[in-house]
Amino acid sequence: MSDMTRAASLLEVSSKLQTASNCLKHLNEKGPNSYEKSVLEWTGKLLIQIDWDTKFSKKEFNASMVFQAASTRPNFYGALMRISPKLNEIGVKSAKDLSDFLKGLFRTLESGGSKPQLTGQRLYVASDFLGELSKNLLSELSNNGLPKQKLSLMVGAMN
Repeated sequence: MSDMTRAASLLEVSSKLQTASNCLKHLNEKGPNSYEKSVLEWTGKLLIQIDWDTKFSKKEFNASMVFQAASTRPNFYGALMRISPKLNEIGVKSAKDLSDFLKGLFRTLESGGSKPQLTGQRLYVASDFLGELSKNLLSELSNNGLPKQKLSLMVGAMN
């Protein structure tokens, strides 16, 4: 797959994750509109494809989503590590606690926000997690802020 296709795919995932993050922050105050609901549902399907430890059935998937999930997976676990202090603050301290937190997030997303399984601080931390994941994908697109190495092509014989 070309670099442009991969970049476009990561940009789409990042954009939808950021929209889902913003929506979760305000889920208790107002329900999502139809676009936000569809983004939440899409995000739930993506995250279920990413996290193979979930016991959710993988009923729906397509090649594009599998590619996006595979491209996003390393950043998923990195984002979890970066928000671990916030997870500890809300009582997520063991693997089982983390699994329960993620299941609650996935169910909330899959329902399009209509049946939130997370409330209060857990919802805010879930929002922070999606925002962190979105930001990680954008930094990957920009080469982590580092200058890109210029390739040069030499033509001719060398002595």
